[in-house]
Amino acid sequence: MPSSWSLPHASRLLACLLGMLPVAAHPIDLLPDFLFGGDDRAEGGRPLWEAGNEYVRVIPREKDAAPNQHPVTLSVAELTTALGALEYNRDAGLLKRAGSVPLFVPSQVSNLANILARGMPTLTPDEDIAFALIGMHESTFARERKAIAGRIFYAEDRLNIVLGDVHKEMRVAANKRVMTTGEMSDDVDLRTDPIRIGRRAKERDLQHRVAGPKGLEFATTGRGKPRGDWLKLDLATIAEEVTKQQKRLPAGLEEERGRMQRETQQMAAERRQMREEMARMRKEMREGGGDGGGGGGDDERGSVAGGSVEKRLERLESLREKGLLSEAEYARKRDEILSEL
Repeated sequence: MPSSWSLPHASRLLACLLGMLPVAAHPIDLLPDFLFGGDDRAEGGRPLWEAGNEYVRVIPREKDAAPNQHPVTLSVAELTTALGALEYNRDAGLLKRAGSVPLFVPSQVSNLANILARGMPTLTPDEDIAFALIGMHESTFARERKAIAGRIFYAEDRLNIVLGDVHKEMRVAANKRVMTTGEMSDDVDLRTDPIRIGRRAKERDLQHRVAGPKGLEFATTGRGKPRGDWLKLDLATIAEEVTKQQKRLPAGLEEERGRMQRETQQMAAERRQMREEMARMRKEMREGGGDGGGGGGDDERGSVAGGSVEKRLERLESLREKGLLSEAEYARKRDEILSEL
């Protein structure tokens, strides 16, 4: 072989050989499946829903896989609860937040649950559903477009989800078209880097761990090891568990709500009392603190002599401490009260 032989030479030779084939042949079909993902790509199929790079499609069941329990009727409520309860546990990393994030964002949960409820009753035992959905996910500095894909079927009285790509970053392009028209495009070239849906026959190594409530199980390999990419959802059990958790939560919330209501009522009563005290004090200030020129002056003076001056001074001091009287108002009124002695 010549020393100048290189990969570009091999590529040109392959192109020449393919060009010699009849026009009717599709050259790419002669290349091995593993170069383009094989069953990991949901090509063709019967679309249940499509939008740009997103889809939910009916595809053939994998070769050698056991028949599914199709058709099956599933409720939107149970599907929504189960999908919404799944979490993706991620570790802390550079500029990343640790903890759990939703496996499906709310828009994906709603979309997928409604489509599955519609589509599962139309399937045969030899059909699966493939999905690829893109959603906006919270990140450290901004929201990011990320894709999730998988294969769904109902078997062994469980909703099975074999995950493919999970939270695949799509990276919104910031080009002139996006800036001027508001349209978003994905930097990822899906022709060479497709969104992959996962397979029963091949375990996918996920970056993080999927978690959820009681009712979430994982398929096992031949050696009995759980497969983190193959979820088996007992919809009824998950719905029951989530309901229990929701019932436990309101008890604490009700107690907190009652405490806040009591504090609010107490504050309202104090404000009302202060307003009344303020009104009384201001009225006395306008009237000069006298007996109004009418009868009863002796009674008023007797009342003052009997100790009402001390109480009025205490109220005056309280109003100043609460910020309801300025220093000038406080000094003026104090002088008026003391002048009655």
